[in-house]
Amino acid sequence: MIFAKQHCQMILDGTKTQIRRVVKPWENTTEGTAGDIGYVCTGISMKWAVGKTYAIQPGVTAYPVGRFRLTSIEKRLLHDLTADDVQASGIDVMGHLPMMVNPGTTKKQLEDFILWTAKRLFAEEWNMNNHKHPWSSNPCVWVLGLEVVQ
Repeated sequence: MIFAKQHCQMILDGTKTQIRRVVKPWENTTEGTAGDIGYVCTGISMKWAVGKTYAIQPGVTAYPVGRFRLTSIEKRLLHDLTADDVQASGIDVMGHLPMMVNPGTTKKQLEDFILWTAKRLFAEEWNMNNHKHPWSSNPCVWVLGLEVVQ
């Protein structure tokens, strides 16, 4: 699978354990053993399958720098993400938060601010890499969970 160079290193380091890819109109799914998504197909050929391993490539013509195993597949709208999803995408949310919080801030206000910050950071990253499907269009995406294979 093709990734930006900086994302390849994040996957290898284990800081990026979740990726998103825009759903194409011709892609469909097959259920796995637990009723979840087990496969993504393009017509009659399988594109991705939970449990299968894939190459980590920093470009179309580049040699693979490692391999990962697909641990999960979900279909969601791009904006339906949590602060934990953003962290799993390799973005350091906590490193972008202020060190001090107003003493009158409620837990809910703090959680909302963390989520707002996470989504803003993710949107910036998304727009740098997805010119055809910007954050504002809220496309349907495949959320792929992964783990590095040693």
